[in-house]
Amino acid sequence: MDYDTALIDFLSQEENLPFILELSEKVVQVKDKLHLKFWEKIETQLRKRLKESSFKTDWRLKLDKNLFSSWSGIYLSPIAPVPKSIQPLQANGT
Repeated sequence: MDYDTALIDFLSQEENLPFILELSEKVVQVKDKLHLKFWEKIETQLRKRLKESSFKTDWRLKLDKNLFSSWSGIYLSPIAPVPKSIQPLQANGT
């Protein structure tokens, strides 16, 4: 019997079901936390690079921490009004 089959058989035992149900709920929370930490690291690196660049007084950076809305991401936009800005976003569920 391979590892996956043995694991599924073990986890499928009736006495393990309460633990598995609790664990399945926590997995979603862990995934969300890791997702947010990833974007916070990207934000930190982008802020550092922007601060070190000659554009630091011309651009602003904002992390949308509502990462689980339809569109979210990091917004890099000019401080002065202009028609376009760079806004890398992700579609929800990707």
